[in-house]
Amino acid sequence: MKFSRFVFLLIANLFAENLWGQCMCSMPSANSNSGIFPQYLNHFVGLGYSQNGYLASSEEVNRFRFQQTNLITRISVHKKLQLLGMLPFNYNAVSGYHTAKEQGIGDAQLKLNYFIVNRKADCFKIKQFLTGGLALKLPTGKMATDVSKRSIQTGTGSTDYSFNLNYVARYKEAGIMLESQYNFTGIDKNEFKFGNSYSIDGKLFLWMQSGKHLQIIPSIYSHFRRIGMDVLRGYYSENTGGSTVFTGIGCDVYFKRMGLLGTYQNPVYHNLRATDVTPLSRFSVSFIYFLK
Repeated sequence: MKFSRFVFLLIANLFAENLWGQCMCSMPSANSNSGIFPQYLNHFVGLGYSQNGYLASSEEVNRFRFQQTNLITRISVHKKLQLLGMLPFNYNAVSGYHTAKEQGIGDAQLKLNYFIVNRKADCFKIKQFLTGGLALKLPTGKMATDVSKRSIQTGTGSTDYSFNLNYVARYKEAGIMLESQYNFTGIDKNEFKFGNSYSIDGKLFLWMQSGKHLQIIPSIYSHFRRIGMDVLRGYYSENTGGSTVFTGIGCDVYFKRMGLLGTYQNPVYHNLRATDVTPLSRFSVSFIYFLK
């Protein structure tokens, strides 16, 4: 029985969502909203909250829950270059047959975003934006000393990198966003490495203007993510890696310098090597304040 509980916690490593895969859901940034923000070239500061989790069930059922509160900021260095930063505070817990929790500062993240194409309108009255981003995740969070708690540790203990491309096209009030991202994970001091991952996102949104200062932007979207197998001391770890698909809805509301952003995502498909793991719904909400 003790061995099975230990295995559940190790399998859960796959879903200790790290780097930009989870965090970007709660971090309003130029890479996920280029051309959608009413003030997409301005600086901002903000606060975000997100929650997600999964069930691990075999001989017993355990529920894993991850809560994250983020301090977020964006600085427009140049009209084509932006610097984004995020410092999270994580509260991670498992409940059920086994109970444990970890909380504290998570891994800080920095990102440079570059506007490759920024066309406010062409002859067909279509606004288009293409951005590329390079991100760095620093190991500022705490690693779990107990290997069985790796799935709920507040930091991965590794320096990770990611690259993404984001395209937005908007015709009058209707728009579409497409984004692809690849994450390269590092190795921690115990020679453990989370699997690399890539994701593809699609979003349809509607720009609704009310008066001069109020914008309401509802959206529907889908998210596909593929995660490679974890590696420990040069050997692949069994029952890690796989694919998930989420669909969701969102709504952003902007009034003058303030913005309130919310999303809800529901898993519609998963194909995981850990067959007794089931992802749960997740949501995020953020408040941002634009600076001049």
